[in-house]
Amino acid sequence: MTQDKQSAGIDNRNDPFGEMPLPQHCFAAFVATSVALIFAISAHNGYRLTQAFEQESAVVNGKVIRFQQGQNGNLSPVVAYSFQGQSYEHPVPSKDGRYNMEALRAGSFHVRLLKSDPEVALVSNWEQPPVYWPWATIAGAAGLVSSCLLLSLIRRVVQRFM
Repeated sequence: MTQDKQSAGIDNRNDPFGEMPLPQHCFAAFVATSVALIFAISAHNGYRLTQAFEQESAVVNGKVIRFQQGQNGNLSPVVAYSFQGQSYEHPVPSKDGRYNMEALRAGSFHVRLLKSDPEVALVSNWEQPPVYWPWATIAGAAGLVSSCLLLSLIRRVVQRFM
């Protein structure tokens, strides 16, 4: 019996979380797990969006055909593009014009469209694909901390009941 207590004492010294009060230990494990899940969900959504960009969309060139009054009263270009023999028009939101000045001067834009519904389009020359690796890195680090806390908590609870 004394040998079991001594080995349990040795285990507690190797466990940096063992000195924490049990309620604080439980709360820390809950918070770390929640943070890991939040970032893992964000990373997964970013990855799926990247896959959708690659598989379900196409990029075509469009030409400015006219200008119309935008949401804030400024003139916004309307871009015409064609996909699989069909012609489409899509307005560029007023707020996007300032980032596309070179495209406005040249009169052409890149149009990313949904293959299944080519009327759904993103007209811009400053597109950036979704970035998910920072969220995955944070999720991995938080997951490691969460795993350590949970394993320590499980060891602590098992030792208490033995």
